[in-house]
Amino acid sequence: MLNDRGPRMAAGDFGSVTSAVDIFVKDLGIVNDVARAMRFPAPLSAAALQSFVGVAGVGMGKLDDSAVMLYYPQPEQGGRQS
Repeated sequence: MLNDRGPRMAAGDFGSVTSAVDIFVKDLGIVNDVARAMRFPAPLSAAALQSFVGVAGVGMGKLDDSAVMLYYPQPEQGGRQS
């Protein structure tokens, strides 16, 4: 997955859509609904869903799913993250 999405993430090219953020919101929502119904813990898919919902919630749902990285604060160019 990272071999495919990584170059787009590094380039910041989220307009060349392979799979949209909104699709991941839908699919991860289904995964979490099934897990809940089966009483199966799925903490990683729940956390991933929140990241995709966060990006979609600020109007980026139509972008490539690699835009999920925008949910997380980015260090400034040339700076360092504290």
